[in-house]
Amino acid sequence: MFGSLQEKTIIGSLLGDGGLIATGGGRRYRFTVSHCTAQKDYLFWEYDILKDIVRTPPRHQQLTNSWKFNTVSSDLLTELHGLFYKGRQKVVPDLVREAIKDPYVLAVWYMDDGNLRRQNGKVYGCMLNSQSFSYEDNQKLSQWLKEHYGLNSTLQRNHGKYRLYFGADSWKNFCHTVAPFVIDTMRYKLP
Repeated sequence: MFGSLQEKTIIGSLLGDGGLIATGGGRRYRFTVSHCTAQKDYLFWEYDILKDIVRTPPRHQQLTNSWKFNTVSSDLLTELHGLFYKGRQKVVPDLVREAIKDPYVLAVWYMDDGNLRRQNGKVYGCMLNSQSFSYEDNQKLSQWLKEHYGLNSTLQRNHGKYRLYFGADSWKNFCHTVAPFVIDTMRYKLP
């Protein structure tokens, strides 16, 4: 259904920090993304992929010390909003089951909103900060990652919500799967 590099980048980011916001009185939607200054290079990498559907280059947000850009609205993004949102709540639509078969989508999601669990310089696991999704949606994501990649994940409680955690038996496989697509400035998220 969605197969261009732009579409895959947007879907990967929607699983993470990316969002869709209304324009034109709520009839159409555009993609928006914001990252802290430390992840500015990653935001500009996303921008470079999407720049032909962006009118204004990324801008620094003084108040939050972050960088942000928005795309123009489109029928595709409006369609994605209908799939990824129920009211104001982000949900995991069925198209994600197929989309995450592509390790590029998984890598964008991880760069957007994942990290390693390190302690005293040793890596113990990695996680996808999927707290914006319900427990049930996290269960679906966990099942699909097991189905596609053989990855075992647990739902780890974090601030009253859940995220996907890959422990000793899966984190290396997860990192190996996404590593070819992780840009240089985000390689700190790899062992």
